[in-house]
Amino acid sequence: MAQREISPNEVEQALANVVSTDPGDRPSRVIKVGTTDEGKRLRITQNAFEPQHVITVVRVKKQ
Repeated sequence: MAQREISPNEVEQALANVVSTDPGDRPSRVIKVGTTDEGKRLRITQNAFEPQHVITVVRVKKQ
């Protein structure tokens, strides 16, 4: 997150405003796309069994 200049607060906002949820590349992962209060769209990969565990976060362009 730090390398991509994404704050923990932005991740929390995006998780509160999820627009899609998909299975990850492994059964233990889930991918959520959410929007921050500023309108930034983030793709968040989480552990499917421990949702508080964020694996990676990437900023994505709106489509």
